[in-house]
Amino acid sequence: MRKALVPLLLAFGCLLAAVVLLPARLAGWVLPPSAIVADGYAGTLWRGRAARALVATPGGYFHLGGLRWELSPLSLLLARPTATVEAAWADQRLAGTVTWRGGDSLRLRDARFAVDAALLKEVVPVALRGRIAGDLAQLAVAEGLVQRLEGRLTWERAAWDAPGSSFALGSYAVDFAPAAGRSQAEGQDAVQGEVLTLAGPLEAAGTLVLAERRYRIDLTLTSERSLPRPLAEALSLLATPTDRGFRLVLDGELQR
Repeated sequence: MRKALVPLLLAFGCLLAAVVLLPARLAGWVLPPSAIVADGYAGTLWRGRAARALVATPGGYFHLGGLRWELSPLSLLLARPTATVEAAWADQRLAGTVTWRGGDSLRLRDARFAVDAALLKEVVPVALRGRIAGDLAQLAVAEGLVQRLEGRLTWERAAWDAPGSSFALGSYAVDFAPAAGRSQAEGQDAVQGEVLTLAGPLEAAGTLVLAERRYRIDLTLTSERSLPRPLAEALSLLATPTDRGFRLVLDGELQR
């Protein structure tokens, strides 16, 4: 009996060692290439790193930089692969817990990040400066669309660069929470954000609403003193002048 047990224990030990030491590159076979692309793998599947990682966004692939992760074995048994991740590239940072829910569906929890506002030029055709940071309780994305978003985004030391000059705008925050009702356009649960001014000469207040691919931005922009002429002229191209400043209302649909 003991002689028969020894080979079984050896086989089990070898199998366990093989599972524990699964190479990190196996993560590249599991992750959907339409959502994330990485290379330069090292470590194990359970605790590994990639020298370079890019994640898909509506505006194209976003460079995360070096990526480290720790994968929960139990999450694989539940068919919901979950890992704590950290990414860094220059002064750009990202940390949180991500769950792959199949297909192009991802959920990010307890996430913190900071990026250069200049990256927004990939989304809006305006030269912006400052630092954008986020502290998100949860972010759910499916098929490239935001399904749920809770937390705060901040834009610190915001500035607009014009040819030959730069104009300081201020520091702002957007608090996101599920909308109380449903969007009239889509009939779906929406994500809603409240825009707040933290500091600065240009005060912004209003709401952002996103339902499926439809979005609506409704902001009032005011200032205690006259805005620099180039900035006022730029705002007048998008916003409607009011007694105290401008009102910006944008309705549209995100491109596929």
